[in-house]
Amino acid sequence: MSGVRASLVILLAGCIQQPPPESDLPPPPPDDGWTGPTGDPIDACFNTCGTLVCARDGLCYPPEDIHAIHVSWTVGGAPANVSTCAGTPDLAIGFADDIGVWLGFAPVLCRGGRFTVDKAPRTYTRVELGPQGTSSPTSALIDDAGDALIDLP
Repeated sequence: MSGVRASLVILLAGCIQQPPPESDLPPPPPDDGWTGPTGDPIDACFNTCGTLVCARDGLCYPPEDIHAIHVSWTVGGAPANVSTCAGTPDLAIGFADDIGVWLGFAPVLCRGGRFTVDKAPRTYTRVELGPQGTSSPTSALIDDAGDALIDLP
């Protein structure tokens, strides 16, 4: 009986697979920083866009309905940098339209002073920026050129 038990242990040990060395692992998928409302990465549109443009909200739009949005900010009237952002290093930024559709990103480093969305629907007309987790962000309108300027308190 002990011979059978020893054979079984040897047989089971032969079935255990060791993970491959790190050098043999495939590279992780690219992280382009774009996520949906549940935090899942947005790699492509929810539908095939054909001749339409896949915007950063994961939906398809005619090319003329897409533009870049550039948000710049200051802190108390001064340029955003390590010193002026010392009390608020991480921000959250959100873009909204007139009917309540929302697209947001976090964390955003305060000291950067600028955030760009390269393919945003023109329906987003307002941006809100504030410390991550706050319920009272500062807002500004996005102009027709896609620019917005915010002065954080």
